[in-house]
Amino acid sequence: MARGNSDSGFEHADLGEMTPEQYAQWLEENESDDAWGEPVAADISPNLSSVVSVRFNKGELALVNAAADKAGLKLSTFIRQLVIDNVSSPDAETQLFVRTLMQDREAIEAAAETLTSVVRHLRAVPSQDVGSGTTPGEHRAA
Repeated sequence: MARGNSDSGFEHADLGEMTPEQYAQWLEENESDDAWGEPVAADISPNLSSVVSVRFNKGELALVNAAADKAGLKLSTFIRQLVIDNVSSPDAETQLFVRTLMQDREAIEAAAETLTSVVRHLRAVPSQDVGSGTTPGEHRAA
């Protein structure tokens, strides 16, 4: 079945059989500025967005889905809100600082436990042995 435009004289068995060069030639010969009608103002949002893919394993996705459901939000809205809240808020720096302080506190607590253990050990040593140059339980000959 031939397709065609009687005004332009264009007939082609199948548009899909036309090469890009043939189609460009036809457009050049047959299209005019008024062929498209009156221009229409386009509504272009100044807030263009992008789509980002995130990979979760099944267990992680189940946790995130459950949290989104509990918050009453769509999954994508929930994830976007969490990310934005954690990277753009002034609290993000505070949270990082607190996390660092907590790690430092844990290191200090571990050092304090070691020091306490050493003090207990030293207290268990008889007083005459401390500072005498002998090991605990060893006595100097008189």
